[in-house]
Amino acid sequence: MDILGNSNTLNIFTDASIKQVGQETVGCAGAFCIAGKDRTIINQTNRILRHATNNSSEITAVKLGIDLAIDYRNDFDTINLFSDSKICIYGLREWIFNWIDNMSNGVLYNSSNTEVANQEMFKKIINLITHYNLNIHLYHVKGHVNINSIKSVLNAIRVFNISNGIILPTQDMIDISDMNNYVDIFTGELLESINTNSPKLHNIMRYQIKEEQVKTTYKSLINK
Repeated sequence: MDILGNSNTLNIFTDASIKQVGQETVGCAGAFCIAGKDRTIINQTNRILRHATNNSSEITAVKLGIDLAIDYRNDFDTINLFSDSKICIYGLREWIFNWIDNMSNGVLYNSSNTEVANQEMFKKIINLITHYNLNIHLYHVKGHVNINSIKSVLNAIRVFNISNGIILPTQDMIDISDMNNYVDIFTGELLESINTNSPKLHNIMRYQIKEEQVKTTYKSLINK
């Protein structure tokens, strides 16, 4: 299966980094739009987060990727989004439906009857996908793949198959892993370069979600 596609395919790669600054953890979320297999970066976006965790930074990165997908939804036939966060991709693609079934007073709960972490951002992403009728494929990839090691690449292919039900050609896995590593390194370097006392640092916003959006339109828009 040709995941990366051609010039009519938009591939969005998201990742995040975190850094301890005194008593505070600061995160940097990033998303990059790649047009076709030539890997031309046509757009990118980043956000700095205060009081962050690894998971809150990763889901924010996915949200940034969704924003980019919305901007380009009329320019490409196929849109793919890749993240090495299993919580983000499985949460948005599969677990969300059980969370909705366990929802009480607008709060999402997992199968352990614990409140879902970062659920406001999950809700925002789902609302965006349904509001804009956005057809998008959500793929989980293995992070930190050594693309110069065939053993590492083959393991990444195995993980991709387990997560997404698709066996990728070796070169496609190398290309995807290379871009995932690129975003990871970029966000890390950007985080190291910023002034963490800047007033431009952002906090995650809170949003709402309607149950019927998840069980109807949303489920039809994402890949399973």
